[in-house]
Amino acid sequence: MEKELFETACSLIASKQSIIGLTGEFDAYQSKLVAAGILTESVTVFENVSRITGGFDEAIARLKPDQAKLLTEYTIWDDKLIAFARSIENS
Repeated sequence: MEKELFETACSLIASKQSIIGLTGEFDAYQSKLVAAGILTESVTVFENVSRITGGFDEAIARLKPDQAKLLTEYTIWDDKLIAFARSIENS
């Protein structure tokens, strides 16, 4: 089931009708939307800031091995889809 959903998502991303962008690179995505005439202007987006010090990578580094394994298993399809989107975006 997951593989079929992944393949469908990849085909949608690869479609000539799709304009893709990644959340971490939202300004570049907005610029694409402006260039395509979907947005009239690119608006500066401010990142949400947590009161907790450190970032995602630091939090991941503190996980116990079984927690890290669970996270990897839970997000593996996300990671594959992001890698595919990057490959399309960079081609």
